[in-house]
Amino acid sequence: MTVTKAVFGTLPDGRTSHIFTMANSHGRTVELTDMGAAVRSITVPDRDGTPTDVVLCHGAFEDSIANDGYFGATCGRSANRIAGSEFTLNGQIYKLASNFPDFQLHGGIETFANALWNSELTDNGVIFTHRSPDGDQGFPGALDVTVTYSWADWGDGSRLRIDYNAVSDADTVVNLTNHSYFNLNGQGNGGILSHSAMLDCDEFTPVKPNVCVTGGIRAVSGTDMDFTAPRTFGERINSGDEQLRYAGGYDFNYIIRGGGFRRCARVVGDKSGIVLEVYTDKPGVHLYTGGNIGEVNGKNGAKYRKYDGFCLETQLFPDSINQPNFPSCVVTKDNPQHFYTEFAFSVK
Repeated sequence: MTVTKAVFGTLPDGRTSHIFTMANSHGRTVELTDMGAAVRSITVPDRDGTPTDVVLCHGAFEDSIANDGYFGATCGRSANRIAGSEFTLNGQIYKLASNFPDFQLHGGIETFANALWNSELTDNGVIFTHRSPDGDQGFPGALDVTVTYSWADWGDGSRLRIDYNAVSDADTVVNLTNHSYFNLNGQGNGGILSHSAMLDCDEFTPVKPNVCVTGGIRAVSGTDMDFTAPRTFGERINSGDEQLRYAGGYDFNYIIRGGGFRRCARVVGDKSGIVLEVYTDKPGVHLYTGGNIGEVNGKNGAKYRKYDGFCLETQLFPDSINQPNFPSCVVTKDNPQHFYTEFAFSVK
């Protein structure tokens, strides 16, 4: 295992951003950046042994600073949507920085996704740290976040592990996730609608027309949300189902079967044979099929468009702080938050 560091670019305020490259014993690599504690590439072999980069990201450093679309980034303080851009905690109402008219998405306007994180190299990965001060984007409490990436061999494949730790000096809301867009046929190599997917999830949280959750829980059985058996992303995406119309494709939180550390998803690239399996100890996984990707300038001259990438964002449920029947997203001084997720790659 080797980890190297190189300059990525210089921010307008003079600070330097870096790219980190992790290579395991089979020469399979992951590139990370301290801009947003983000994944920029994961290169693994396809069924023919051809090295294939399966992650979408902005090609230019300047575009990576703003990172419209959250490509590869760590999202926080609170990933996903908080309805009304406000919540009540300990009897006090907190008004949040709102980046949409009727909700906050992925932490607000100046988020973890476009912050320059501190970094430390280890023998098998990179540790990123970031301090979010009290009042940041409207959230209470000073929050210290650590996101640790490690990259290792796994049987005939490779596994990227992400450890999330959050410690606050006061009660606050935290819901961290990674927002990597995957195309298992290779980034810039067309769409993902022919990928075959299976989710270890029997229920999902339905949404309103603005894609904020209703607060309810619904069984996937008998609906177009059902991925309990392998189906392609595109098989039902244009079915006219009300939920799919609201979300512009799949953009839903699924409730993972069971508890503890377990698999939540398996996706296979139809052309490459590359298999991605996702494991986590979080309660939910958000499937997003990239319905809002505009024309994005990607790596190596690629142009990304609608449905060119999919996300599997392990998370607490959206808007949990406003939904009393959802798992708690509150971090207190005495109860820090720790979750981890693994992306495991192999071939079929």
